[in-house]
Amino acid sequence: MKAEADRADQAGAADTGRNSVVAATRAEADMATRPWTKAEVATTSLMEAVVERGNLKLAYQRWSRTRARRAARVAAVAVAAAG
Repeated sequence: MKAEADRADQAGAADTGRNSVVAATRAEADMATRPWTKAEVATTSLMEAVVERGNLKLAYQRWSRTRARRAARVAAVAVAAAG
């Protein structure tokens, strides 16, 4: 507590918390003005493609079919083992 009070006195600011409004505003401004790297652009476009509604629906349908097939194989093995 004393260390925080000392830092507040040294800074001379009322908002000295870890997540201060001033720091957050500065970080947002920095992110908005800096250019994106090629990796960031590629990742962004990849994520947009992944979360596109049609792609999510197709992925869910594939997952669902695979799950049903796996359940049928497990049931067949269980019946064969019991019989």
